[in-house]
Amino acid sequence: MKNFKLISKIALTIIKNTHFDDQMNSIIEIIGQYTQVSRAYIFVDNNKNMTTSNIFEWCNAEIDSQIELFQELPYKTIPSWRQILLKEGMIYSKNTMELPEDIRAILESHNILSILVYPLYISNEIRGFIGFDECKVHREWNEANLNLITTISGIVSNLYEKHLSLKEIAEDKNNFNNFFKTMDDFVIIANLNGEILFANDSTIKKLGYSMEELLKMKIIELYPTNKRKEALKILNSMFSGNQKISLLELVKKDGTIIPVETRIWFGKWDNQECIFGLSKNLSKEQEALQKFTKLFDNNPALMAVSSIPEMKIIDVNLAFIKKLGYSYDELIGKTNIELKIIDIQENIKLYEQLKKTGKIQNTELKAKSKSNHILDGLLSGEIIKNQGKEYFLTVMVDITKQKNLQKMYDNERRRLRSIIKGSNLGTWEWNIKTGELIFNKKWAEIIGYELAELEPITIKTWEESVHPKDLKKSNILLEKHFKGEIEYYDIECRMKHKNGTWIWVYDRGKVIEWEENGNPLKMFGTHSDISEKKEIENKLLEISIRDPLTNIYNRRYIYERLTKDIERFKRKKIMFSISIIDIDFFKKINDNYGHLAGDYILKKFTSTLSKNLRKYDLLGRYGGEEFIIVTYDADKENTTGQIQKILEIIRKKEFKYDNDNIKMTFSCGVSDISELHHKNIEIKEIVEKADQRLYSAKKSGRNQIIFTENKE
Repeated sequence: MKNFKLISKIALTIIKNTHFDDQMNSIIEIIGQYTQVSRAYIFVDNNKNMTTSNIFEWCNAEIDSQIELFQELPYKTIPSWRQILLKEGMIYSKNTMELPEDIRAILESHNILSILVYPLYISNEIRGFIGFDECKVHREWNEANLNLITTISGIVSNLYEKHLSLKEIAEDKNNFNNFFKTMDDFVIIANLNGEILFANDSTIKKLGYSMEELLKMKIIELYPTNKRKEALKILNSMFSGNQKISLLELVKKDGTIIPVETRIWFGKWDNQECIFGLSKNLSKEQEALQKFTKLFDNNPALMAVSSIPEMKIIDVNLAFIKKLGYSYDELIGKTNIELKIIDIQENIKLYEQLKKTGKIQNTELKAKSKSNHILDGLLSGEIIKNQGKEYFLTVMVDITKQKNLQKMYDNERRRLRSIIKGSNLGTWEWNIKTGELIFNKKWAEIIGYELAELEPITIKTWEESVHPKDLKKSNILLEKHFKGEIEYYDIECRMKHKNGTWIWVYDRGKVIEWEENGNPLKMFGTHSDISEKKEIENKLLEISIRDPLTNIYNRRYIYERLTKDIERFKRKKIMFSISIIDIDFFKKINDNYGHLAGDYILKKFTSTLSKNLRKYDLLGRYGGEEFIIVTYDADKENTTGQIQKILEIIRKKEFKYDNDNIKMTFSCGVSDISELHHKNIEIKEIVEKADQRLYSAKKSGRNQIIFTENKE
């Protein structure tokens, strides 16, 4: 009866105290006072069961607290501890001198004479223990008290398991919200009437509306007024499955048009049927390459199109292939019954429902992969028409993980997975204080790995993967973000792929939790592969700095380089000179032999110049038949000698075009940076000096080089 009253008292304490820490402290205090031991405590292991820490403690009168001493205690120092708990289900000794040496050593140092310890089971695994020390006598526990403590340890285990489950759900929800905020694309969720239910931060920021304004609007109002009829047709076509994407522009609050590519899919939001819309801003892509990476194939839902009435698969998306483990060729032309993806009876039931209603809505079923792995799915489908033929479109959302969670959190986890997988981004969560990192599967896939291959994952995993030069830049940006100088950590960097190549990754994140002293604690972010984009931007850059006829640098690029060369001269006094060359009587070549001959001469002349310049000197087309050369580590006298050798080669050379032998010469003016003595040197000054000397060379009869004003 006394034990029953104790259990009742503990139960009332749990009901009264809603905060977990208060519950635990009250329980061990009640037990400690009841048993009159020296000390009662609860230890909890870390996630990998490598260390254990004293989390809660009660001490009797004149007994010193030890909670500060037992933090992150490595199990490798007391290997017998977990062995005994696993084998015996408890550690009980009225005389600690009888225990194994590794346990006895640590207990003896704290004057512990007797001990009783029961394991805490979390998800059927030992994740800690509840214990009782006696420091004054060699205590013996009777069977009734042992049974009581067994019951209480079970209560504590259940409470702790519930606490961890709620904590995990809270962290998942927090991660979802922060991921939602870091997405750069527009994400809009609306009910089936088109009324907006939610929008992410990017949508609010880039469209210029407040959340309150958006919640009073319909999706159709986000399109330009003159295109809303067209938008309605497109949206209806997308809702019916006849159209996959929309390239119709969105309009900002101020009337500015934003080109986007939009995908939609159906799901649930706060227990109501809804439409998820994901729009990618095409502004940058249109400026660079006028195309947008297709999003549909990366949809997390398993999508398939089957013929009617044969029900043979004629198309599937990438998620279908990846989730079920089949190749594309293995699926096409087969039925679900032949592949045994869905149970035969279930398949018949679905087909009967389809014939009766023409569609299937949110039907839970189990799907079998090629490797016999079972997936829990939520299937929707309907009959669609294309070019006069009917097809069956199915969309199955993988809900295997959600099925393992408590029912009250199903909707929360479903929308989290839908958004993350729909974006096809890698995600990371960094505990800045401990260095621990959590990656999702996509993060590892971007650099060619399975997630398990990267474990154990810490900040060193990132540091060893990123290019050393980019790591330095990354650290600078992180420091700026930690100091509040920039809102987001944002960088394009190179990472080492498993195959040994370097790929480009866009990395973006934000601190989501701070310590009381203002130091960053946790940071959340995303990764996306931009290698293809970078390769196209580099090709475009190369095209933009090259002369299309001669393939040497153009005037704009030469001027950009000269700006840096002048700054380097100011800092380090590194000499360079400028030569401007003009082909003599080039107009006569065009007049006598034609413009194609003129282009030929320009190319051959360029080739001759290139072959007779040093690799690190800079050659560019200045305009028309004029060329500019930047010669490094050389003054105008040395450069003039080099150009004179080229002039002698040109004088002797005959350029053969068709049946004509064309001879030519050139004039040149040379200057160097040392001729300008004031501090605010500008490009035009050194170029004008060379240009004036070129003019003097032409005025003086051409076919010569001038590098001083005295020869004019």
